Amino acid sequence: MFGVDETVLCRGEWKDGRRSLREDEGERRWRIASLRGAIALHDCEREYPGCLLTNYNHPSGPAANLSRTPLVFDPVGVGATDFRKRTVKELLDAFQISVLKGNAGELAAVAGSNEVRAKGVDSAGPGFADPAGFVRGLARKEKTTTLLTGPIDYLSDGTRAVKISNGHHILGRVTGSGCMLGSLVATYCAAAAHVADADAAESSGTSATVDGELTRAGSAADTVRGDMLVGALAGVLVLSIAAEKAVARGDVYGPGTFLPALMDEVAHLQPEEVRGRAKVEGV
Repeated sequence: MFGVDETVLCRGEWKDGRRSLREDEGERRWRIASLRGAIALHDCEREYPGCLLTNYNHPSGPAANLSRTPLVFDPVGVGATDFRKRTVKELLDAFQISVLKGNAGELAAVAGSNEVRAKGVDSAGPGFADPAGFVRGLARKEKTTTLLTGPIDYLSDGTRAVKISNGHHILGRVTGSGCMLGSLVATYCAAAAHVADADAAESSGTSATVDGELTRAGSAADTVRGDMLVGALAGVLVLSIAAEKAVARGDVYGPGTFLPALMDEVAHLQPEEVRGRAKVEGV
């Protein structure tokens, strides 16, 4: 995880039964990004001595692509400054993203659209007239799975597109909820990649592990394995349904009491609850 809200994200992953590793130093990112699992990369405007953001984030992307590790990218506040716009464009040109996640203002800036205006890290205005068409078009342009977050979430891989109506508006009042979502999306994209590797190994009659580690199936030209749309959808549903359950609790009075309740609900959420409460529609 690079450039994230450490407290919320790491606790969210821990509650979901996953373990996270955060690294800010550029040279160590190459090694970490080559490890099995997934990478959640959250762009932010930082400078380290002799190292601008562009160099700061670059090592993780190529390493993830070479190891065919899912790479979830959240261009936080990209529409706020020209520097961020230039940097995100460089990052998207430098390596292949598995899932591109953002709110309407952020993704509009990435797409070069004037339909929605960014206000810092938030969006201003009513949103896209055709959100499903927008995410499908951006996914095709960037050759990735695109997740548009908001009161209603939209997700597309360029061919399939779904509308997700779960969640609660209080998520928008909690700092770090977007980082937590990115973490959960990365977690389930990692699971999707592992399932694909295991299925490929089973069909070929070979082992999917080398020295105890699950290997990535596919050719060297592949940048990721597995169904990233399904992985991203699972991450969105887990956080959104957990939010619905948390806000309905008697001990939640506002954002301050909501956050720990949300983490508890993520920890206790069962697969049958996700299936039973999911509000997903093909669009």
